[in-house]
Amino acid sequence: MVLRWLFGTKKEAQPMIKKLSVQETHDLVNAGAVLLIDVRQPNEWADGRPQGSLGVTLQDPEYVAKVDQLAGGNKNAALVISCKAGPRAENAANILLAAGFTDIAVMTGCW
Repeated sequence: MVLRWLFGTKKEAQPMIKKLSVQETHDLVNAGAVLLIDVRQPNEWADGRPQGSLGVTLQDPEYVAKVDQLAGGNKNAALVISCKAGPRAENAANILLAAGFTDIAVMTGCW
């Protein structure tokens, strides 16, 4: 009992951000197994977006709230985050982890 008080209880493992290839992402989107979120700017969407993606720019002050709405309020919803090169997607995924989302992947590579 004293040790538990001193050291706390065993912490649960933090969710990790998975990495998915473009093909893996495409297959999961087509199967309806994930939500694909494109975090680029709207002017970048004019160049095209991954098939089945939903645009929620990372710079939107309501980014987390909009993703939460798309996920139906389900913090365990399977989400894949994409951008053009990867760094924004990683940042966006970390923001979602901090907000309590648990099943997050980043699409690697260009679509």
